[in-house]
Amino acid sequence: MTEGDLIPWEVRDQHGWEYPLAMLRVEARRRAGEQLRTIDIERVTGWKRSLQHRGAVVDYDPGTHEGFRYVPRRVGVDLDLIREPSGG
Repeated sequence: MTEGDLIPWEVRDQHGWEYPLAMLRVEARRRAGEQLRTIDIERVTGWKRSLQHRGAVVDYDPGTHEGFRYVPRRVGVDLDLIREPSGG
């Protein structure tokens, strides 16, 4: 598992500090077996629980002010934490 698996988009600088991106980076590090701070583990665990409860995944649209947004999970298509990019 690489960070690119969870962050397949070319993220614009203006969106580089958004919370969904930070959580995806933490989760990528967790999956890679890196040592995480307790606070990071707690944050990413709560964030993933919230996504699951809401039936949502992370999507990215570089053309918007917000960049990252939460969208409904497409059953059988969005199998992880992100909206599967078109053609993927």
